[in-house]
Amino acid sequence: MIPVKWQALSDFFKQKRGEGMSYHTIQAWMALGMPHQRPSKHRLWFDPEACWGWYLERFTVERAG
Repeated sequence: MIPVKWQALSDFFKQKRGEGMSYHTIQAWMALGMPHQRPSKHRLWFDPEACWGWYLERFTVERAG
């Protein structure tokens, strides 16, 4: 895993699903349980593959239900 900042996570999602996301969307998803690391108050890191897996699981289940 190579942790990335939110802008790189948005770029990763843009490649996967055709659109990125804003920081506000990322904050909302973090509140819903999207994996992230906060090693200090002003640093926030994401594992793109783990976040993508979370996204697929979270939103595929919602659509199916």
